[in-house]
Amino acid sequence: MDNFDTFMKKILLGNISLQDPIISNVSDIKTEKLPFQKYLYQYKNINDDNFAKSLYTILNLFRKKFHSLYSQNNDFKHFFNNNLKNDWDYNNDFLSLFKLPVSNDFFNNFETCNSDYEKSLNLYNDFIDFDKNQKSIPIDSFIRNESPMERKISGLLLLFNEIYKNINIFSNNLKDYIQYFKNLNLSILIDLSLKYKSCYNCNNIPPNINKIFLNYIIINNTFYKELIKLNNHINNLLTKIKDNSNNLSSLNNENNNLATLNMYDLLPDFINHKNEIENENENENENEKLNQIINNINNDNNDLDYITNQFSNDFHKLSNNNNRNNDVKQSYHFFDH
Repeated sequence: MDNFDTFMKKILLGNISLQDPIISNVSDIKTEKLPFQKYLYQYKNINDDNFAKSLYTILNLFRKKFHSLYSQNNDFKHFFNNNLKNDWDYNNDFLSLFKLPVSNDFFNNFETCNSDYEKSLNLYNDFIDFDKNQKSIPIDSFIRNESPMERKISGLLLLFNEIYKNINIFSNNLKDYIQYFKNLNLSILIDLSLKYKSCYNCNNIPPNINKIFLNYIIINNTFYKELIKLNNHINNLLTKIKDNSNNLSSLNNENNNLATLNMYDLLPDFINHKNEIENENENENENEKLNQIINNINNDNNDLDYITNQFSNDFHKLSNNNNRNNDVKQSYHFFDH
């Protein structure tokens, strides 16, 4: 088996044709014939995960090859410009046939999409395990009538939405690349793959010029196929993220089955006196405000004594760093366990 550099030179010079099986030495006395992709997989660092990136590298080698032929040989340039226009009514530059629109960071972005998806999947699975243990959530662990599950779900949905948006941006770019290859004028390239050196009537033409074009067509078309596979993979990630988000939303709706304590229902005087409290001097100590609320409850509703006895300590643990809102209900964290 050739080392990779030697194999690339054979392809770029047309010494082998990729439409034919490639001979690989299995041992000193045994050989086997392999198709192009399987032959590439004989190199240990080329596999399904990076096959598209490997093709991208090879295509760039071909682009450099054609740029060199075109820029350094005026006869070659003249021949192509005239023949493409006369034979195919093609008025664009010859080198435009070998344009590769895929950006250099494409594969890094693809890996980022995969890693972000894996992150979202791990968080989703962790939450499902958490949901199975929701029976252990104490009824006094709710803040502003919001359960720990609701807080987790809200955070996960925000994160999943951000990951979905980023992957979707990548997906749209990928679809643009696929459309480019779909619209590529292969007819001209196929015609060039049928023209032998004798057809050119100019100097310094590679002897296997027809095989060079043929090899480019095969690799270009294989890369196109790989982009379609990547697109299907990305679409699958988007679908799974959307499904997981929908499942989280459904779980959130099922939270009504949990036993909860709504402090704002249990503390009616707090609600009734909200406006009065809001009008008090801003410099008044917050602990004194809470004491006033508790005293009001004790004086006006003896049935709520057990509430004040159980939760007064929680009132006094209020953090002075909490941001004040116009809504007093959002200014106090009654439970934060």
